[in-house]
Amino acid sequence: MKITGLPLACGVFALFLGSAVPAEEWRGLGPDGGDMVRVLADPLVAGRAYAVGPQGMARTSTAGASWAAVGSGPAVFSTATPWGFAADTQVQDRLYFIDYTGRVLRSDNAALSWSATGYTVPDFSVPGLLPNWTTLTAVPGAAGSLVLTLHDGFILKSTDAGASFDVLSPQFAYQHRAVVSLAIDPANPQHMLAALGYMDDDMENVATLQRSTDGGANWSPVIGVPAMGEGTFVAFHSQQRATAVLDGALYFSTDNGQNWQAYGTVSYYGSTVVEAPVGPQRLILKSDQACISFTNDFTQSESCENGWPAGATARHVAAVRDGPQGFRLIAAASGQGTVAYFPETNRWETRNRGLQIAPVRGLALQPGDSRRLFVGNATSDIRPELDRLFASSDGGQNWDGRINFLARYMRGVEIDPTTASEPGTTVMYAAGTTQRRAGQPYNSGIYKSSDGGVAWMPLDNGFPPSSNGGVLVYSVRQVKLDPRSCAQPPAQGPCRQGPLNTLYAVTSGSGNGQTVYKSTQGGNAWQPASTGLPTIIEDAQGVENLQPIDLEIDPLNGDLFLSAFCDYYNDDNSARVPVIRCGVFRSSDGGANWQHRSNGLPLVAGSATTHQDVLALAVHPRRAGVLWAAVTALTAGDSSSTIYRSTDAGASWAPASAPLAGCIVRDLQVDGAAPEVIYAAGSGVAGGVGCVLRSEDGGSSWTPLGVGLPLTWIYDLRQDPADRRRILLASDRGVWEGMAPSDRIFTDTAR
Repeated sequence: MKITGLPLACGVFALFLGSAVPAEEWRGLGPDGGDMVRVLADPLVAGRAYAVGPQGMARTSTAGASWAAVGSGPAVFSTATPWGFAADTQVQDRLYFIDYTGRVLRSDNAALSWSATGYTVPDFSVPGLLPNWTTLTAVPGAAGSLVLTLHDGFILKSTDAGASFDVLSPQFAYQHRAVVSLAIDPANPQHMLAALGYMDDDMENVATLQRSTDGGANWSPVIGVPAMGEGTFVAFHSQQRATAVLDGALYFSTDNGQNWQAYGTVSYYGSTVVEAPVGPQRLILKSDQACISFTNDFTQSESCENGWPAGATARHVAAVRDGPQGFRLIAAASGQGTVAYFPETNRWETRNRGLQIAPVRGLALQPGDSRRLFVGNATSDIRPELDRLFASSDGGQNWDGRINFLARYMRGVEIDPTTASEPGTTVMYAAGTTQRRAGQPYNSGIYKSSDGGVAWMPLDNGFPPSSNGGVLVYSVRQVKLDPRSCAQPPAQGPCRQGPLNTLYAVTSGSGNGQTVYKSTQGGNAWQPASTGLPTIIEDAQGVENLQPIDLEIDPLNGDLFLSAFCDYYNDDNSARVPVIRCGVFRSSDGGANWQHRSNGLPLVAGSATTHQDVLALAVHPRRAGVLWAAVTALTAGDSSSTIYRSTDAGASWAPASAPLAGCIVRDLQVDGAAPEVIYAAGSGVAGGVGCVLRSEDGGSSWTPLGVGLPLTWIYDLRQDPADRRRILLASDRGVWEGMAPSDRIFTDTAR
């Protein structure tokens, strides 16, 4: 249950964003790991490397033994599909990055922060070519010099640290071939090798491996390797060695690329050859699964697959110096974070301490023992071996995974407080999206545990059937327990003895079009509870659809309040003025009927009936019918949330403050000991950092607390009931903890 503050003085709606007061000692609690796509070894600093994944970037100074988050949040440099990542070979701490929008970014402090150079990769698109075939390579020995290859075959060069690029060669663009891997000879930067991508039947006959001796301006075919097909990798190494992976086979040269020999077939996907940076020359090939270590000019080889996590895919590998004599290989692994290879033991080991790249949501604290934490894995990856719920019994120092094979990702966790006196008998519910694997039935996406979160079972009874024999529920955004639904509720207030029997599920839809479901049997049976909520509108032009997102229960009278956002579009992409009812809805009969309660909330531009999105609600714990709503206008580049307040159960609304600029509020929580203290948390706007704010006057003024957090999306905020200053966040980069400054309410009382 979310609870919120005391009423405001009538007519006073001033926003005061005071000087930022950061929480003390924000720190990441884990779970460590995440889905990684790229690693980069620092060429000038031993032990330093960088890892990047869909949720952000991390840095190690200990060759992967430990990691720390860097940057200002993933959307700042948009790491989901990086086009390029390189380190300047002459200027220490300088890095370059091309995000998925094509912006070139530069860091001069070893990835702690990033700024745009002002250059954006042009769209020289050619139909049929893959957009991720783009490389960025620092020219050895030339500070600020970069070579960029585009997916359509153009090669460009910058000599001003990425501020501008000029076309170096259009040769492969004219021949309809992309450069998917580029190597520059460290001893002679005029000497380059390029591996060309897949060639369609209608493309020109161009050799797969090409050489340039004039710095990339002109290219000619390399003799002795396959003329046709697809190249995926090429590199120069020390002692005149070079390697290339062409059509799934490894080729090597011992005379700096002049002549080539075939080693044999290797894995076709993700093959990379790296060189041990210290000691006798050793070249190691790592593909998606296989690993081969070569010595003595490829005359000797041995497997180096021992310890590689089963089912994990290596997406990229880098060799990192570890002191004067040692080295590690660090691999970006799908779903496993980073995995390090130790040559002294010939073994791979997961090395994720401090690597917080995994998105989580649905944070819950065990009542009576707030060191017991539960949080859902918000990754939408469908691989069944990945755990979807994480649990910690020591405040986040260690985590273990739960609910694997059942769910795709988790959005919410609800703990029955009446059963929480003993962890082993605590009743818990989790909500998410089902694992929809071919040949196996779907489940509802709602799960229950009666032993404190160790064993889980899906709750499917009553949901509409699916054609494959399971049930059809698209996604469950939330489960909510009625705090007065025990067998013998007290005259007032929540139950003290349980279990609680009534719960509600908020879904994005099901096979019969219903969105809200109710169970009065602890989840053992469900029935629709959506009467009065708008249903989908379809016409010849397009679609309008209600998407419920947050359900709150008034603890005094049991009224239900539901907030929603609305999707609407025309099939031809023209602007659509919606008519569907959106905003806030109320039920005073346990979900049997719903009424639209959004009078006073702002409308969508041009519409007389559709209100703006409401992404979060909160209800007052001591005054029935008093509640708050976070209303968000999602507009290009200028989105923000405004907190609205109602004192008549949603019959009318008025703004409690001016808009919270740069913040899309996704959660509202209130201090249970001082209800006029409200917390808001959410995501940043246009790639900005996520927001954590506190109001000490019931929402009239707000002070930022999240200064310095490297987060863009904050999904949940929880306050420790045992320590009012302890704030926990579920975010795009794991769980974070901070100690909020003392609020004036308790400070004044103490005085």
